[in-house]
Amino acid sequence: EKTVKKSICSLMASLLVAADLIPIATGAVVGASLRHVSTLKPLLPARPELNIALVNVVGSTILGSVYGLSMPSTSVLPKAVDAATAPLSRRATLLLGVGFCGSLTTFSTFSVDMVKLLEAGALSRCASLAFFSNVMGLAGATLGLQGARALRGVLLK
Repeated sequence: EKTVKKSICSLMASLLVAADLIPIATGAVVGASLRHVSTLKPLLPARPELNIALVNVVGSTILGSVYGLSMPSTSVLPKAVDAATAPLSRRATLLLGVGFCGSLTTFSTFSVDMVKLLEAGALSRCASLAFFSNVMGLAGATLGLQGARALRGVLLK
């Protein structure tokens, strides 16, 4: 058991460079703070469940853009950022994608909101939340990705 734990810790240490924690943590503080503010000052006070959905859609759009600006242009599902073909650096990707978007968007809150609506018998509100979060989130991510690809075309010329 100790050997397995040691192997896992060793693997994790080799995968996560300590310097990577700084941009991740910095982005996470900002993203989580903005998400918290969005619950304190909701844009849609009559539909509180849609506030987190709106934050998730915005986060999905930003993450789509980050993905489009950070991945090599030659691969659909790249394994790593290629500095030669990616306008956004690896550390910027960690800051914006993993840290900021990871803490700004929240699947867990979405899930709890869905359960609360189902328990309250608010099926139409639950359906609108599911639609808005999923369909609009995918649309936002696609829009962000396509916008980033267009910007890449301009930047790489």
